[in-house]
Amino acid sequence: MIFFVLFPVGALVVIVMQVFAADFLFGGALGMEISLLFVIYAGFYWSVLRGLWAAMVFGFMLDTLTGTAPFFYLIFYVLVFVGARLASYRIYGEAGIAVMAATFICACIQAFLAVLIGVFSGGSFLFSGDPGLAAVNAAFLALISPLLFYLFKKIEDVVNAQPRQA
Repeated sequence: MIFFVLFPVGALVVIVMQVFAADFLFGGALGMEISLLFVIYAGFYWSVLRGLWAAMVFGFMLDTLTGTAPFFYLIFYVLVFVGARLASYRIYGEAGIAVMAATFICACIQAFLAVLIGVFSGGSFLFSGDPGLAAVNAAFLALISPLLFYLFKKIEDVVNAQPRQA
């Protein structure tokens, strides 16, 4: 139960870190969508209730903090979670290639939808770069995804550690 209370605070920290890390490391040219990776991780490893909560919290926070189209990230992250959850029944989550492929596909779909919404809304408020940069961003995210999945697993092991009973 404490998870559902404390997770929004942790999600806010992750979102601030992802924006700061992208600006600090790459000067804002590349984005590090750690929240997207976290939602994919939740789809592979967490229960449905926890994963949907994580997807909705990340989506809502990104929607409110970035000022994008209403509910864009919320709906997208819930769909990513559901897709990753369905894929987890067929794909072994520890396989690096499967994780990289899922991350690359999700990042490309996110960039495509951002461009599509920008075109139909008359302005490109979601996507200000070129499609080539979006592909580079998706490839970079896919390359670091196995490392971040490993780190997420280690953090989850530390947080969920139970004291040993004698």
